Amino acid sequence: MRYQTKQEVAPNLADLLNQILRSPLSVVGTGELAQQCGYSRSHLTRVFHEMCGESLGDLHRRIRLERAAYGLREGFSVQEASMLGGFGSPEAFCRAFKRTFGLPPRHFLASGLDWKLPSPDGLHWNEHWDETFEAPNLAVKYETKLERIVPFRVAAIRHVGNYAYLWEGWEKVPFEEGRTWVTIYRDNLWTCPNKNLMRADLGFLLPSGEVAPPGFETVSVPSQLAIKTKHFVERDQRNEAWSYLSGAWPNSSISWDEYAAWPLPFEKVRTRACLGLG
Repeated sequence: MRYQTKQEVAPNLADLLNQILRSPLSVVGTGELAQQCGYSRSHLTRVFHEMCGESLGDLHRRIRLERAAYGLREGFSVQEASMLGGFGSPEAFCRAFKRTFGLPPRHFLASGLDWKLPSPDGLHWNEHWDETFEAPNLAVKYETKLERIVPFRVAAIRHVGNYAYLWEGWEKVPFEEGRTWVTIYRDNLWTCPNKNLMRADLGFLLPSGEVAPPGFETVSVPSQLAIKTKHFVERDQRNEAWSYLSGAWPNSSISWDEYAAWPLPFEKVRTRACLGLG
């Protein structure tokens, strides 16, 4: 898919992914979703498959089954899991479940199988998400640039916790004058685990030959294509910029923020969002 086309469909795709992953039972048919996006059904089907590696319908069915399988693992009855997955009847659920997992729902807990199904795009239903979550407003488009980055190393300190409170981690990072500071995110925007267990590496770029100072670990990022916001954005626009990029490139290999200056006070830091494409 052309770079320009990805930019055009990114906000709509991000909205659809958010709707399917967070509230799979509220999702309507492909035709109605296409109408909401202003696309024809065939156009939405094509661009979604090109960008996510599976059809909209296949993703929706997989997420519903994952949600039901998670319920079974947590001790729900077959009927309760059927309702959790939004199936019309326990019989329909059992047929779909056995066809996909290879065994009846009643045997799933004892099997020890993972409730997550194989995914070409790395997207899964997440049991930790709050379905009342409101996605960022994606009406604003961000100018982006595609470039091949050279390998770089970061002297980093690992932070574990809610990304919304990343500033708490940065307050513990020793300041060094004249450095270029970055945050490397270890958990994906769409598939992140429990918000309180999200991992990030906070630190600064290491020049060639320099070793990380005491208290820091060296993190290496290989050469690859990367998509970045063309300009640094204000902190209150950062989440929207990330949602925009993640909607257009859901299969990114690594993500990081680059800062225009030392990132404190954190609420005023200007950020460039970056996604590695492998």
